[in-house]
Amino acid sequence: MKRLLFTTTMLALAASACTSAPRDAGFGDVADTAESRGGVSPAWTRTPEADREADRIVRETLAQPLTAEAVVRVAILHNRDLQAVYEELGISRGQLIQAGLPDNPVLAWDTWFFDAGVSFEGALFQNLISVFTIPLRREIQGEQLEAAKRRVSAAVLATIGDARRAYVAFLTQRQLVNMERAVVTATEASYLTAERLRQAGNIPQLPVLRERTLYEESKLRLNLALERLGETREALNRIMSLSGSMTAWTVPTDGSPVGPPAATTAEGRAADAVPGMEHGDSPVLVPEEVAKVPAPTPAPKAESAEGAAAVLAGPPLAENLSMPPGSGTAGAAAGPPPAMPDLDWLGALSEPGGAGLPDPLVPSQERSAAVERLVVERSLALAGQRHLIEAQAARLKLRNVLAMFPFLNVGITTEKGAGSGEFGLGPSVATPLPVFDLGQGVRPEEASRLRQRLETFLSTATQVRSMARMAEVRLQTTRERAAYLRDVVLPLHTALVAESQLQYNAMAVTPFELLSAKRHQIDAGRAYLQALRDYWFAYADLQQLLDGSVPPKLATGPAAPPMAMN
Repeated sequence: MKRLLFTTTMLALAASACTSAPRDAGFGDVADTAESRGGVSPAWTRTPEADREADRIVRETLAQPLTAEAVVRVAILHNRDLQAVYEELGISRGQLIQAGLPDNPVLAWDTWFFDAGVSFEGALFQNLISVFTIPLRREIQGEQLEAAKRRVSAAVLATIGDARRAYVAFLTQRQLVNMERAVVTATEASYLTAERLRQAGNIPQLPVLRERTLYEESKLRLNLALERLGETREALNRIMSLSGSMTAWTVPTDGSPVGPPAATTAEGRAADAVPGMEHGDSPVLVPEEVAKVPAPTPAPKAESAEGAAAVLAGPPLAENLSMPPGSGTAGAAAGPPPAMPDLDWLGALSEPGGAGLPDPLVPSQERSAAVERLVVERSLALAGQRHLIEAQAARLKLRNVLAMFPFLNVGITTEKGAGSGEFGLGPSVATPLPVFDLGQGVRPEEASRLRQRLETFLSTATQVRSMARMAEVRLQTTRERAAYLRDVVLPLHTALVAESQLQYNAMAVTPFELLSAKRHQIDAGRAYLQALRDYWFAYADLQQLLDGSVPPKLATGPAAPPMAMN
């Protein structure tokens, strides 16, 4: 009877251990939700084969001009943050399996040594509470899995929405760039017409200066529009987790890389040479005057804390605003502004024995790639995540062992003989027997956590590389914009005020026109200060990235261009 009861109990325990959980961790339901609501079927690349297949599909898609749906498809297949979110399903599945497992029986064995001989005693224990609570525990973890499926589905749909918005933002900004190009063309034609009329003696110098000012300020607006175009392109790269050669995608307009066509002028060629925008989204239109800016004094090498501080230390912003003598602008300093620092200090951060970074005043793809590499190598966030990956890998090994043998109790026990009254002493051992719980739930749970760490690392690496590209481009563009304002726009406004004063003295213009010219001169000075501010912000951002930290998002965007004359 006892043997039958024991056998029945063991069979009941074995039956309760036969747990079930969806093999795909409920990802099929997530895919159905995404396809029915978002129109895209996601893929969970849990194996090397699946990852290679997804990479093949992504590269084939990127080889064609990207539509909105193509961007969504790439983001769903290749977004590393989304792949990390998918692992929540694997974690919940492992916990569901574990909830259906009763505790392993515990075997206890005692041995006593008496003068008359050796005595043994063994016992087998089973935690029946772990058996009786299996249905409740499975219900709890089942609900947790359902909640995880909803969270993952929401993340997929959010990624779809983010990808579509990023694509629309890019196309909109591209149209704005085209509009600004048309404005530059129109203002250039207007300026050239005014100059010809002046040479013919039909109009005085003042209208020509006004048209020239409009023309130069339209270039500034185009510069800003192109910089923002680069930012929207990087936003798309981040949502699709693209880097390296995969960022050379196109859009279905003319089949060429996104951006302006090949330049045929000196200004256009200078624009096409900007680092990080090698696919045509160059945010710089450098006039001939900017090329004549004297080379700044080389800054100290950032090989020490003092050197780095000296490099970043700059004159107060107010001292950089140089208005013409007699302009009447309060607080303006006389004389030319101090030169902005050189970027040669970046060369000190290259690998020992290397050739260093290219000339910072000659933007190039080589320099941008070198900065990107240095930022990735020095990133403290990536270094910390590497340690987290190693820790999770070690945790996976430990949990595999503890799942089967969570404890091994060893002690000393004593027993008094019933007849002789003699005390026996001996060892006592208690350990679970791996009968039901063999780590079926722990292993997939910890493996999913490890894959989640890896995907998070890849996502962070993509984000850091994108920030490095944008920081390098922004540093170059803000420097050139400040130099352009200082050497082209401010002198134009100075000449415009002087000519307006002459015309006013001759009673050819009203005092309101003179005051308007002065007001626009002040606006140009304000724009110059903003450009200097943006330059130093970009300078500090790149320095912080190269130091290994991630700078906060700037509270202000690129400097606003000075207001155009009416």
